[in-house]
Formats: sequence, structure tokens, C-alpha cells
Amino acid sequence: MKRSAKVLLRGRVVKSPSREENFCLQNSSEFLFFSLWCQQIFKKGRVEEAVESFMNEVLRRLPEKSEIIYFKSVHPKGQMAFSSATSFQWKSSLVGLTLPFEQEDPKRAEQEFEKMRASVSWKSFVQKLKGRQVFLLPFVFNSKIQGVFVILQDVGLHPPVAEGRFSDLVLQTYFFLLQQACEKIALQSRIHHLLTKDEETGFWMASQLFNRLSAEISRSRRLSKPVSLAHMYFKVAPKCSRKEEKVLFRFLAYLLKENSRINDLFFKVSYREIVLVMPHTDKNSAAIKCERLRRIIEHLSFEKILPEGNDIKVQVAIGLSEYPSLCQGAESLINSAADALKTLKQKNVNRVCLASVSKGFQPDFQPF
Repeated sequence: MKRSAKVLLRGRVVKSPSREENFCLQNSSEFLFFSLWCQQIFKKGRVEEAVESFMNEVLRRLPEKSEIIYFKSVHPKGQMAFSSATSFQWKSSLVGLTLPFEQEDPKRAEQEFEKMRASVSWKSFVQKLKGRQVFLLPFVFNSKIQGVFVILQDVGLHPPVAEGRFSDLVLQTYFFLLQQACEKIALQSRIHHLLTKDEETGFWMASQLFNRLSAEISRSRRLSKPVSLAHMYFKVAPKCSRKEEKVLFRFLAYLLKENSRINDLFFKVSYREIVLVMPHTDKNSAAIKCERLRRIIEHLSFEKILPEGNDIKVQVAIGLSEYPSLCQGAESLINSAADALKTLKQKNVNRVCLASVSKGFQPDFQPF
């Protein structure tokens, strides 16, 4: 080991770091950056946020003037869509760009890259690169290709990617941790979905009704717009097996969604009961919509989805209420619609029943 030089600092002799000491200092600072990044990446709540953090961190370790562009997979369409970039130039010029990418199997990545390079959109993209080297890195987690990193750098530099992975061991570690962080995000998202959504119908669970309805009531007060709630009860005749009813209600859920607005909210509150929340909808418009849905369902034929579906009939009774003209809050809106439905059940009638109000009731506001 070479002796380190001595310098005079404020009247004292101080040793300047040797080459070996400089190497240790550099490694310790890199380790500090790495540790901080690890803590941050596992706190991200969205895959896009984790990818952005990864790109910015990896860019520090790539040669000068290198750039990274990320395309995320759009599974149903078989495409890769531009998502993010480390340069503002690409962020502004690549918005809306999509590349063909049909297979999610990591083993078929190279075949998909060949198809991508042959596409018109890729050739148009390459023309903007002005002769720079392009390297493709598939981003795999949960055993599927979720996106593609496009790394750009000047000609003549050492390739950062070889055989579908980073050449540098440190960058391989960063990439592995990104994959682990994204798998954690996907798992958390799946758990949240299972806790809040009914897997059979895709509707919100009953536990979510009060909080989400309260938010709609608050919005209703701010905008002076009404919000209506329909409590639906379904009767199936003749009696079906549990398996057949699952198929039946999955189809009914699809039908209800197709005949409703994007901002309408559905909640499965019990085995055969569904609540529909209709923001910015007064009681008259809600009643017309509910009656239309009721008639559509009662005239359905299920022969295409069930073996004996031609004999099955579904009847619907609907209790309806509205805020602010018929109640004064989320809880009373739920209860008043449930009371209207209870009246129909007692009379064994299949129709839409509007909730009533007590004498002297004063609404919170007059909706526009």
C-alpha cells in the first residue's frame, strides 16, 4: 500500500486519502445512495412510481448522455404504450406512441422484439434517434412481461444490456429489487381488490357502501346536485343450483354495468341484493332508469348461458330514495331505500317503490 501524501491545513498536518482509501470512500457513499433508494422503492404505491425511481437511479450509473424510455404493456390490446422517459424531449414527443407486443411469455421476448422492430411505429421512432445505439430490456414480474425498457447511448460504448439482462452486476441488483418492489405492489393491489370488491360480480362489497356514499353526499352538498340510491332484490324461479346462480348473477352484473353510467356505483350487500348509487340523479330520473332496468331483466332469456336457462325467470323489486328531497344523509338514504324495498317484499310485488318522507321534512338544499 502506498503512503498517502501530507498537506498543511490550518497549521496542522493532515493526511490526504490514498487511492485505496478513496475507493473505500466512494464505495461507502454509493452504498448509502443504494440503501436510501432501497427504502424508497419499497414504499412506492404504484408500479409507475417505482419504475420512474428506478430509471432515475440507474441513469446515474450509465455513461453520460444515456437515456431510458419505458413502454408498459397494455394486455388486452397486445401493445406496448409509452409510459415514461428520463428526458423531457421524449416525454413530450412520444406521448401516444404504441408498439406491437402480443405475447406476455418471457421466453418469447426475442420473437416479440423482432416483430416490434419490423413495425412502422418502431421505424418511425428509430428515425428520431439520430444513429444512437438502442438496447431493449424486457421488464418481467409475476411471470409476465409487464413492459420494456429502451436504453439509448452513443455509438462505441460498452453495451449495458446482454442476453436480456444488464451487463453490470450492480445494475442487475437494482433491476431485481425493482421486480421485487413491483411484485409487492401487485400483491397489495390484489389483496385490496379482494377486500373491497366482490369477485363474483366485480361490484363493491357492502363494507364500502357507507364511506363511498358519504363521499357522494358531500359532493352533492358542494355542487347542489341530488344523489339517488336503489336497493334491488332479485328473485329467481325455478330454483337453481348455487353454481348456476353464480353464472346467472355474473351475467346480470355485466348487464347492469352495460346499462349504467361510468360514475354509477354498484354494491353487493347480500346474496340476492344489490345497491345502486346514482350521483347527480334526481328521484324521477332514477325511477325511470330503475324501471327500465327492471323490465330488461324480467324479459331476459338465459338459454345461452345455462343448459335449462329458457325456463328461468328473474324478477326484481327495487326500493328507491333520493338525497336531499327524501332524506338528510348517507345513513337515512340507505335506510329509506331499504324500507321501501321492505314494503314491496311484504306485498310480494315486483316494481319500483319510492321512499316516503315524514310530515314537516325539510331538505338540506334545493338541487339545481
